[in-house]
This record gives sequence, C-alpha cells and structure tokens, in this order.
Amino acid sequence: MRCPKCGGANESGSRFCGVCGAAMASARPAAPPPAPAPSQVYCQRCGAPNPAGSKFCEGCGSAMGTAAAAQPAAPAGAAPAKAAAGKPPGALWVLPVLFGWLGGIIAWAAATGTNPSTARKMLALGFLVTLIWVGVVIALDMAESGFSFSDFSFE
Repeated sequence: MRCPKCGGANESGSRFCGVCGAAMASARPAAPPPAPAPSQVYCQRCGAPNPAGSKFCEGCGSAMGTAAAAQPAAPAGAAPAKAAAGKPPGALWVLPVLFGWLGGIIAWAAATGTNPSTARKMLALGFLVTLIWVGVVIALDMAESGFSFSDFSFE
C-alpha cells in the first residue's frame, strides 16, 4: 500500500506511513508512484553521460544544471544527441602557432562547430602570432640597415 502523502511503500493495513509518518487513510486513493530517478544524465555542454546526481560533468568539468538532472537516461546502446559536441582536439592549437593567420583560420574553421568560443581564440592567436612575426622581421630589418631613432630630430 502506498502513502497518499509521499508515495512510500508500506505494508497493507498500516495506520501510519513508515517513510514520512503521515496517517494512512484507506478511503483515500493511493498516490501514483513517483517516476523512477534516471540512472544517468547527460551534460548539456558536451553530451557526456554522468551518474545521476552529479554536480559536475565527468567529461568536460562544467556544472551540471537542473536541466541535465531532468533528462532521462538514454536506452542502452543509444548515444546522446550532443555527443559530437565538446572540446576540439588540442592539436588544432598548433596550427595558429606554426602558420600564423592562415593556421588560425584553418583551426577556427575546424573548431567552430564544436566550440565557437575556442575557435575564436584560435583565430585571434593566429593573428597575434602573425603580428609578432611581422614586428620581429621589421625590427631585424631596421637593425640590419643601421636605423636609429637618434637620426631624427624633432625640433
């Protein structure tokens, strides 16, 4: 017999609920049993499966919100819809460093589908590395040609 207040299971003929202590009235219909808690929830950010009640994702470390807790577990063998999303491969960070702006554009194009924020950072890194290389080349050329700011007079 189910408790009308909490839905807890009790032996038939019980006068009080063993779970919450509420009075058991045989005239009242029993409340429907609560929905079973999901055994797994999926991260809203990366789609990784996590044990129910997790506060942080085991896949990406982001906080598991209440929306993730409300998701039912997927049937065995079914992949979550967002399983492809997440962090882009770390090797993409090498492209902007080695190839400057062109590598930044390639890394941005490869990572924009998985994580737009990281893709923008890769693109910015590519342009920054290019600016640094241009600055180094200009400085070396100026030093080689014997340029000096003392040659200029601002009087």
